[in-house]
Amino acid sequence: AKWLPPPVFGPQAAEVDLSVDSFLDCRDRWGMWLEATVVNRKGSRVLIHYLQWPSKWDEWVERADTERFAEFHRLSCQGTQRKYRKEDRVKIWTRYGKWENGVVHNIKHHQVCVRFKNTSEMKMAEYWYHYDSPEIVHAVNFEEFQARLRRDKKAAAAAAAAE
Repeated sequence: AKWLPPPVFGPQAAEVDLSVDSFLDCRDRWGMWLEATVVNRKGSRVLIHYLQWPSKWDEWVERADTERFAEFHRLSCQGTQRKYRKEDRVKIWTRYGKWENGVVHNIKHHQVCVRFKNTSEMKMAEYWYHYDSPEIVHAVNFEEFQARLRRDKKAAAAAAAAE
C-alpha cells in the first residue's frame, strides 16, 4: 500500500504576516520551531532572523514555503510534552516527501529530534518535529494513522461529490 502524506498541521495552515519587522515562528533548516522576525524582503523571499541566535544564522526563505511559518509563539513556545521519549521508534514525514523510520534522539521542551536514515541521500540525518505535528507518529500506531487518513480522504471525496 502506498502511504499517504500527513494532513496539513493546523498552525502551519494559518496566514502569517511576512512584512518586514513582523514577528513569527519559523522552522529552521533543521526543523526546530524558533521565534523569528522578518528583517528584509526581496522578490519571493524573506530574510528571517531567529531572535535567540546571532545574525550569522539569518536565512532567506521562500515566501511560498508556508510549511515553515506559523503565528508568533504558536509552535515556538516553551512547554513540556509526554507523548514521546528518547529511543521511541517513530515514522516521520521527511522534507523529501516520504515516510522514514526513525528513533527519537533528543527532546527539547515540546520539540522532538529524530535520527533516521535518509534513504534519498543514503546517510544518517536528524530533524526536529513539533510533538503534536502529524509529520511524526509512533511506529506502532502508523498503520492505524494511515487507515484514518484513508477514511478521512474518502469522506472528503464523498462530501465533495454530494455538493
